[in-house]
Amino acid sequence: MAKSRRTQSTSVKTAKTTPSQNHHLLVILIIVLLLGLAFVSMKYFLAKKSWMKYGIQAQDKILNAPTRDSARDASVIAATMLKFPEGTPMFMQPAVLAQYVEVISQQTGRDLVVVDVNGKILADTVVENVGQVWAEDKAGEVMLTIQDGKPREFEEVSADYPNGLTQTVVPVRDDSGKIHGAVIFSAENRPE
Repeated sequence: MAKSRRTQSTSVKTAKTTPSQNHHLLVILIIVLLLGLAFVSMKYFLAKKSWMKYGIQAQDKILNAPTRDSARDASVIAATMLKFPEGTPMFMQPAVLAQYVEVISQQTGRDLVVVDVNGKILADTVVENVGQVWAEDKAGEVMLTIQDGKPREFEEVSADYPNGLTQTVVPVRDDSGKIHGAVIFSAENRPE
């Protein structure tokens, strides 16, 4: 009996792979990685296309509105910033947010400012203001809107607009109702 156990243990051999088999495994691994990369890239570009389509539609609503309703316009902008692109919305991406604000400002001729819950300017038509704390509303309308979620209108008289500019502030609110900041959008065109 002892002899048969020894025979069994010596007859079990470990499988060895040949260089040809290793090469085939490497090729299969590379193909799987390339397919995975193609899938992720496709998902990214489809999401980007969807975001761009939504952004264009939102901008068209603002540009083609029969009358200016700055509270409605600002609300459309706020919703767009917090919902697109999927994954990490532009509100959380400073470079993308700055680009969006620049495009909206150029297309509408209106002033646009985005602040966080502390009033820090995240993006602004006047790029030099980014990073500063908003202080151009004499009665604190921006912080009041961030606190209670109610839109407000006020006159901004500042170094940027010494003759005054009527501004509307609305909250940037997610689907759960949480306020992440505010959008300040002028009710009239910026002075040249």
